[in-house]
Amino acid sequence: EYIFELRDKMGCNPNFMGAAFLSVCSMSIGRSKAIVLKNSWREWCMLWNVIIGDAGSKKSPSTSPMFAPLKMIERDNYKLFQAQRAAFSDDVSESKPKAKRIYTSDSTIEKYIQMGSENPAGMGIIMGEIAGLINSSGKYSGGKGSDIEKYLQAFSYEDLSYDRKVAESARLPNAHLTIFGGIQPSILTQHMTQHMQDNGFWDRFLFTSGNSKTGYITKVDVPSDIANNYNSYVTGLYETIENSFTQFDNEEIPVDFYRMNTEAFDCWFDYNHEIEKLISSESELISREKSAYSKMATYFGRFILLFHILDECYDSRLGTLKTSATEVTIESVEKAIKLLKYFIRQYELVSKEVTEQKESTNILQDTKGMSIKEKVQ
Repeated sequence: EYIFELRDKMGCNPNFMGAAFLSVCSMSIGRSKAIVLKNSWREWCMLWNVIIGDAGSKKSPSTSPMFAPLKMIERDNYKLFQAQRAAFSDDVSESKPKAKRIYTSDSTIEKYIQMGSENPAGMGIIMGEIAGLINSSGKYSGGKGSDIEKYLQAFSYEDLSYDRKVAESARLPNAHLTIFGGIQPSILTQHMTQHMQDNGFWDRFLFTSGNSKTGYITKVDVPSDIANNYNSYVTGLYETIENSFTQFDNEEIPVDFYRMNTEAFDCWFDYNHEIEKLISSESELISREKSAYSKMATYFGRFILLFHILDECYDSRLGTLKTSATEVTIESVEKAIKLLKYFIRQYELVSKEVTEQKESTNILQDTKGMSIKEKVQ
């Protein structure tokens, strides 16, 4: 309801708002909940979203209201940290206070590992321009290396670490990294280099193109109760998840694992099998396309978990998680399929646009310096 109100009265892009809301949920749920697809295949609700739009496509106006509740929680957490730090004394045996964080806008992987090691439930990176994340990779290596590999590892929940001679080392086990950012189409094309395609970096992102028209601001404002309901929903989700587990110092986050019932498992298995056929050796797709579809199989499980938490577990009225909702139902799987189809279509549209832009650029380079007569011949 809030998204529709912002679309109709503020001219915001509903696609961008939807992508931002998915990231909000990903950061709120964090690492403490997971789904068991097979005994050897488990997924967490970790999403990498990038919204694509030209300057003036209302990327920031559309996403800022979605992230507003998390920003309020961040401010409250920091105030609490300041109070705890002021009251802390080195003379006592208590642990030194640590700042509880949900996200950062610092794009360096070293900083994320440092902050994430103090927030094992998971953290996100929110950037206005996702290109900054790529540009800052290798920032502290003198240009001799890239941190992109660490991001690729984080996508698979691997342990992250860095060691420095002049700074304190840090280690982040079982990384849970949510990424959200925006990018302009022309800049995306520039960063879709052969290397970045070969390593599968962009294949791990869920694209949302701003191809739908944005509206205009009207004289009628969004009702405050609708905005407050959204803020309460997100705040309640975050606090409910946070209160659902107890984490002790130097111990990993305890994880609640959910399993699908028979009907849900069969539905998941059948659709996942269709994806497997697309990436099999018999498929006519090129390797880059196979890589992208294999990541969609990963997101399939993550989407199922997302819908199970939001629809079956989280009671927003009571601010609790239903302890009886241990089995994932077919409704969550069917919703995940619809969302997955949307992002598959988005990937296909964006890939086509990038290819066309690159071909246009190549033509311009090939005809540079030619006369008009030579160009049309």
